[in-house]
Amino acid sequence: MRAISAIVALLTLLACDGCTQPQPSLENQARRDHGIGDVVIINARVWTGAGPDARSVVIVGEHIAYVGHEETARSWIDARTRIIDAGGRRVVPGITDSHAHIVSGGFHLSRLNLREIVSRDAFVTEVARAVAEARERAEASAQGGWVTGGRWSVESWDDPTTPRKEWIDLVSPETPIFLSRMDGHQGLANSVSLRLAGIKRDEPEDPPGGVIERDPDTREPTGILKDSAMDLVARHLPKPSEEEQYEALRRAMSHANEF
Repeated sequence: MRAISAIVALLTLLACDGCTQPQPSLENQARRDHGIGDVVIINARVWTGAGPDARSVVIVGEHIAYVGHEETARSWIDARTRIIDAGGRRVVPGITDSHAHIVSGGFHLSRLNLREIVSRDAFVTEVARAVAEARERAEASAQGGWVTGGRWSVESWDDPTTPRKEWIDLVSPETPIFLSRMDGHQGLANSVSLRLAGIKRDEPEDPPGGVIERDPDTREPTGILKDSAMDLVARHLPKPSEEEQYEALRRAMSHANEF
């Protein structure tokens, strides 16, 4: 594990080698030094993620120069400042986050990918193919006979019915399956993996922060597990070896270098 961490750290350093932070213009620097804001947002409920809401934001050039009390923010105002009265509405950071979970991403590249699937029939066909492949590799990998992956989403389907365990049980009578949804907040388990997790009609209760979806008529689990309930099955997944983690890292880096 230490070797994997060291490689990731080294790749990060290499990727950032030579990077420089953009420097503010002399005019913007002067405006900041003298307490003059280009834009001042007042009368707001500013989410900071670090305590009570702030009331105001001051922007100088492309930088947020101040977040806090409105009285202080008003001291940044002069004739050239654009003032935005938020009217007591919520203000949140408009930051675009682009990131990758490099090792787990490498694993997903070798797992079942249902991202482009658009129908139930295609969903089941792809799962059946993955089950056949899992049987072949069952003795050759620490992943055993499990079928994992997923990244499915039904919102764009003509029939956006949420998948159920019955969809895939017929093609996986002995193979445990767990397929995460595209957003990672729920997953589909077949009957084999539900049995491994001890999930039955009447037990267990929903864990804190999670939901075991059940049929409203029979109370049988549908196979959909949400948020922390996903851990009930995920804890039974075979842990990848260090060698497999290293191969996942190499796979992810090779994929990244295609762009």
